[in-house]
Amino acid sequence: IAPVETKDLRDDPETVLDAAGELADAPPDAQPDAVVLALARDRYTAQLLASLTRAVPQASLLTGDGVLVGQPLVAAAGSQPAPLEAIAPQAPRGAAAARGVRILDRIARDQGAALATPAALWGYESVRVVLDAIRTAQRDAGPADRAEIIRAALRPRVRHSPIGTYRVRRSGAVEGLPMALYRLRGDRFEYVRSLL
Repeated sequence: IAPVETKDLRDDPETVLDAAGELADAPPDAQPDAVVLALARDRYTAQLLASLTRAVPQASLLTGDGVLVGQPLVAAAGSQPAPLEAIAPQAPRGAAAARGVRILDRIARDQGAALATPAALWGYESVRVVLDAIRTAQRDAGPADRAEIIRAALRPRVRHSPIGTYRVRRSGAVEGLPMALYRLRGDRFEYVRSLL
């Protein structure tokens, strides 16, 4: 995959419209096949999606679970809903499910039911990976070197966790965790299928 461009959008409509316009003005060989939106839903999300749909109609629009929060996603005035797909963490299954449920129950009790989502389990596991890497990198109870922590976190291995069993590859890529694919239909996201 060859990235065409990376853009950091500020929270204002002008930046949103500029980003879509710049993609539309790119030469044909630099037109994207897909646009990945790493964002949480805000008041400009629908406007951004409408602008991207007009500017790069051939591109697939993909995002993470931050845009799933706060249904419905109302299309910008005078526009059709964007063909948007979102990928989100999926609740664990099998042996990890009971452990994950216990952690989610604790999160719901201590921080509120709205935060007890599969994404919270992924955050929980992310912190566990970091803490385990710090412990592994520490020598004689002294401070751990940053490079040693990174090496420990990315060490190839199989981890058994509340989000399921997964493999960490030498590149740092993670394999084996199911994700859920959602598609925007009308003003709501609907579950499509599980991805591995």
